[in-house]
Amino acid sequence: MEVARNFLESQLEPEVLNCIDLETIKIVPGSFVDDQLRESQSDLLFSVATKKALLASPSGDSKPNSVLVYVLMEHKSHPDPLTSFQMLKYIVRILEQLLREGQPLACVLPFIVYHGESRWNVAKSLDDLLAAPEALKRHMPQFSPLLLDLGRLPEEQKFPNPFLQVVVQTLRWIWGEQIRTHLVELVDLFREITHDGRDADPLKAFLVYLISAAPKLDRRELMEAVKQSFPNQGPALMSTIAEQYFLEGRQEGRQEGIEEGVQKGELIGVIRTCQSILKQMELSESELRSKPLEELTTMANELTGLLRSRVNVN
Repeated sequence: MEVARNFLESQLEPEVLNCIDLETIKIVPGSFVDDQLRESQSDLLFSVATKKALLASPSGDSKPNSVLVYVLMEHKSHPDPLTSFQMLKYIVRILEQLLREGQPLACVLPFIVYHGESRWNVAKSLDDLLAAPEALKRHMPQFSPLLLDLGRLPEEQKFPNPFLQVVVQTLRWIWGEQIRTHLVELVDLFREITHDGRDADPLKAFLVYLISAAPKLDRRELMEAVKQSFPNQGPALMSTIAEQYFLEGRQEGRQEGIEEGVQKGELIGVIRTCQSILKQMELSESELRSKPLEELTTMANELTGLLRSRVNVN
């Protein structure tokens, strides 16, 4: 919870922070995002207690009320003008769940974290979406989510928690050339966070995210940065990278919509990644696509067998 606490301390308004006790922060399990939006949105729900001196509970006792902080992460490269409306739906679902559980309604603070390539230049509130005279709008719900546009953060802004710092920086730079410029810096930060790679799960999740989300990142640059920062864990991490490029190749093949394209996409991803890791001469994608499926299968099997033997030896 330290990461969430540090994040909210750095982003919530002082007036809000004065009302809540972040030492009581807890994560609430579950998701409220629509199924069809899960590829571009993820959400987290936290509960924190209000400070006793500021707010009495409805029952009249001294127990502080609960405040729910709902954080919605927007992964879209372009902002969605209906995001504030989506947030309103999610908040209603949260309140409905409280009622089903026999709990009193709670204040929900909606928080949008956006890291798209373009500036957030669409509606920031429900009011912005309503084409109606002000006299009528006054009778509608007033709803303005808190918005953090990571792309607009000052370059010099730093977060006290190192894990939070590397996550925010990665999200800020993921779309453009900056991810390449700062790649070694980010991987080095993860070396410190993961105690030289001994805590492997966050590091592997970081590598998988870079491979799947950074359009400008060259895989050879990523592998060199990992080898440089993690000389002892290099072979195992190379296997993680190779496996992810295999999955990416399979996804590319699926998008072609042809069964042979699916298989070739898988095999080409494996072959080119293994060749790069093994420092063999890499064939271009067009050269590989011109080869028959049987030849690609043989090449992939030979290269993955060689890579596994290298990993086992190390």
